[in-house]
Amino acid sequence: MKQKKNFTLVEILVVMGIVAMLVGVGLPTYYGHMKAARIKTAQAQIAQFVAAVISFEMDMKRLPDANVGLSELVENTTGSEKWRGPYLEVEEIPLDPWDNEYIYQVENGRFQIISYAADGQPGGDGDNADITNRGIRKK
Repeated sequence: MKQKKNFTLVEILVVMGIVAMLVGVGLPTYYGHMKAARIKTAQAQIAQFVAAVISFEMDMKRLPDANVGLSELVENTTGSEKWRGPYLEVEEIPLDPWDNEYIYQVENGRFQIISYAADGQPGGDGDNADITNRGIRKK
């Protein structure tokens, strides 16, 4: 007659302890990489928006209207014959990596595109620092 080999309670607890330690070490590293990836994604998207705004400005001889926002890059909202878009190959402007809308501002002939990052609020430090076409902006 063959005897079955079973795991003892101690062996099961040791394996569970090892798995818990691996998770405890691995998760913070994983989340750290996720945070960095979101920031890099926002920076890349903003860079694409900047290139599209510059192309739009060259064609239209003006910046997109701040009241209309970046949607002028994908849709000819004014019906202008100068419009040569879409300037972005998307159907609608994507949200930032934290599922917030990008902010588009125009002041004194200069534009700024902003992601308010993790907290969705202006200002902040660390993961909450704003990301703009002028770099990362803190409080």
